[in-house]
Amino acid sequence: MSGETSTITGESIADIPRRRQGVERHPVVVWAWSLVRLDFGGVAVATVFFCLSLTPSLLPRDWLFQGLIGGINASIGYAIGVVLAKAFHRVALHHRQWWPPPRKTLNALKVGVVVTSIVVCVSMLIPAAAWQRQVAAEMGIGGPTNLGYLRTLAAAVVVGGACVCAARVLYDAVKSLARMFIRRWHLHQETAMVIGSAIVVVVVVTLVNGVLYRGFLAGASRVFQPQNTTTRDDVTQPSQPERSGSPTSFAAWETLGFQGRNFVATGPHAADLTRLAGRPAKEPIRVYAGLETADTDQARANVVVSELMRTGAFDRKLLVIVPTTGTGWINPVAARSIESMYAGDTALVGVQYSYLPSWISFLGDRDKSVQSARVLVTAVHDRGSRLPAERRPKLVLAESPSNPLLRI
Repeated sequence: MSGETSTITGESIADIPRRRQGVERHPVVVWAWSLVRLDFGGVAVATVFFCLSLTPSLLPRDWLFQGLIGGINASIGYAIGVVLAKAFHRVALHHRQWWPPPRKTLNALKVGVVVTSIVVCVSMLIPAAAWQRQVAAEMGIGGPTNLGYLRTLAAAVVVGGACVCAARVLYDAVKSLARMFIRRWHLHQETAMVIGSAIVVVVVVTLVNGVLYRGFLAGASRVFQPQNTTTRDDVTQPSQPERSGSPTSFAAWETLGFQGRNFVATGPHAADLTRLAGRPAKEPIRVYAGLETADTDQARANVVVSELMRTGAFDRKLLVIVPTTGTGWINPVAARSIESMYAGDTALVGVQYSYLPSWISFLGDRDKSVQSARVLVTAVHDRGSRLPAERRPKLVLAESPSNPLLRI
């Protein structure tokens, strides 16, 4: 009924007061302040979760991606910390004469928690940058600097703060709907909260699947698409005819994308593999098609097959189809390992299906990578099957950078 009390605040949901310390404030000001004020137990646990998110990963993370992961982790830790702090207060501090302490002492504790959290996070970011440089070096790419990686903390604060504010807005929406149901229809408090929660969930799901979802993809495109048109400073167009993007290639250099240019312009050459193997080696073949090489998956696969024919890839001992990540990246360590094992008697082929990171591509169109890989494998397999059995190369498919090659 309308006179019942809230299990969280001890006040009536239908009549929660809007006064703070005896001073009348505008309702909008009170609500806005409720979105930014912190629970310092939550801050402490959020710090721990953020630091845990900085531990080494299998693939290198730039500061922006790490900030996104760290912010989400921190917001989860903040929620857990709030629950733990409330439980501890109710079990251990409730009705204690010495709690709460004087205002100055309480403020000093809050400042101490914030300062300590900042110091711990910054101290953790320095070794985290070193870990990322080690992983990046294994992948053959540049890693972050200590100073540049500190931007991770700012990104995490923005992301985590947005998550916490969003959760508070949703909770306030549920309470507002519950108050309305209690006043108008005299529903029981728990019933009103359940109905309000259900309405909010339906509205949020509708928005996320519609407006927010499309807006997120559009924003991600604006962030990541420009990088696809750039080229790493130490990467230049290959002159070897065995590489896509060379002057004789059907796949123009400028159409291969950022990761495609990295792939075809790097890696060992015949002289390097000869020294390594102690016997004459062949120039490895690297074939690639970017998003801009052709308009459709089938058209890109056709370009790739033409490249394989041009470079003599079907005369090599091993032909490897390498499904790329979302941005078109191919593991350079795995590529070099294959070429070293076979003394360059290899052909590696990949096709870019997106310029977005894999996790965003999965959210945007989870079937895109599967469709692209299926078209590529079918095109290469069909062309190779036309050759006499004794002339066909061993055709293998790399499932992922971390999995072994699978015979098909």
